[in-house]
Amino acid sequence: MDQRDVFDACTQGDLSALDFLRQLQDIADTVGDLDNNDIILGFWRRCKSYLKVRLAEAGLEPGRITMIELEDLVVRLEKAHLISEAAGERSDNDASEWSQVSDQGVNHEPNPESGTSGSLFGDKKRTQRLRNERRCFKCESKMHILANCPLMPEDDLLSSNEAKTDSDDGIGHSINDRRDKFRYDPEDSDSPPQRNLRSGQ
Repeated sequence: MDQRDVFDACTQGDLSALDFLRQLQDIADTVGDLDNNDIILGFWRRCKSYLKVRLAEAGLEPGRITMIELEDLVVRLEKAHLISEAAGERSDNDASEWSQVSDQGVNHEPNPESGTSGSLFGDKKRTQRLRNERRCFKCESKMHILANCPLMPEDDLLSSNEAKTDSDDGIGHSINDRRDKFRYDPEDSDSPPQRNLRSGQ
């Protein structure tokens, strides 16, 4: 391949705009019969697409710009392009980070460590199961109720007390049921509780 073919095959590739222009000038010097207009035309045809677009938008074309003007212009165009790309990447990263934060903020998936689903009592099926099995709503232990759970943070304990109704002691023991089961002799406060005859127990 002679030097003219090398010149015609030379493309910008990963080179900066100014380095590409310099490379064309160096090859043209070895050919001997190429002038600045040939170099400018070679640059115009084989530079990166965004440079072609920007040069066209500026109303420029080979033969209407000098080598010095082209050098200055492509350096400024390339710098502006790199700044725009960097700003676009930051914008995309910011959008991605915000999306992740938003997803985390509205995520109510069950916590695999605690076994709860986004709230203290979890879903209705779980709550009903724990109530039927007389287990703690927090850790599912049978040894204590929710109000005495050692895993219960103080803030959650307050909220659970508010959520708990007057007829439920936290593990599904109805206060009214206990009143039906037991009654006390009003005449003798020291007497043991007697079984409620109405319940048959």
